[in-house]
Amino acid sequence: MEKTSHLYKYWGFGLKIASDIEFPELLVYDFDIPDVEYIVDKVPAFIYYQ
Repeated sequence: MEKTSHLYKYWGFGLKIASDIEFPELLVYDFDIPDVEYIVDKVPAFIYYQ
């Protein structure tokens, strides 16, 4: 699947999933607003909890 807006788009587990990671086991699906996003990025050294 080709990347669209830097995200792969899938339907899985009843959710619209947008991901930076390719998941060939999920169904390719087109949508505007995802329910879940998997984004590859750096993790901060400290996470503030409120």
